[in-house]
Amino acid sequence: AASIAGSKIMRTAVASFRFALVGFALPFVFVYRPQLLMLAPDGAGASITSIATSFTIAALGIVPLAADGRQTRQRDRCGGATIERGDRTMTEHENAVTPAAARMSAIEFARLGDGEVAYIRQIDAEAAQDLFPALTGLPKGIDLYAVVSADGTPLSLTDSRNSAVANAIQNDLQPVSVH
Repeated sequence: AASIAGSKIMRTAVASFRFALVGFALPFVFVYRPQLLMLAPDGAGASITSIATSFTIAALGIVPLAADGRQTRQRDRCGGATIERGDRTMTEHENAVTPAAARMSAIEFARLGDGEVAYIRQIDAEAAQDLFPALTGLPKGIDLYAVVSADGTPLSLTDSRNSAVANAIQNDLQPVSVH
């Protein structure tokens, strides 16, 4: 989850633990406070005051855990503290990612991963003819897999994803799926 959110591992683990703790503690609240189920400890119907008291006690125990996790998520959503840059506010996460991309020219960006990465994309027959103009007579409605280089140059075309991955690996390229 931390890699998806772009956050620190320990902060994500602590937030996950807090959320899980609420789910773990909630069944025990019902066991120790049956009034939440509108039952008295002897199994008869509970009074409104005992239900309200039990609800208040449960809320005082559960809500702070959930609220603390929500505040952590809001504060650390994009990697931490904010940094002022001219007329724009950036987070630390954006600051770490953006400057390198901003310094790259269009040619450098097109060469990124060139000779190392092969992108595999599922395409239809019409898109295959656009990528490979020499192809003729492809039946409509079939799914094909194109292997393209990092700069978009078509490398190969096949009818199965496994063949496309194998082709990339045989050419010492790291296969990456594109959706």
